[in-house]
Amino acid sequence: MTRNIIIQRDKLQELNDAKEEFISLASHQLRTPATVVKVTTD
Repeated sequence: MTRNIIIQRDKLQELNDAKEEFISLASHQLRTPATVVKVTTD
């Protein structure tokens, strides 16, 4: 029982890490073009 909980916790942590990395990359990709447009229009 405890082993299954530990395995599930580890899987959830891996999924959470992947989610955080995806959000970070997506945020960066969305911000970069906006910065270029802002600089170009100034």
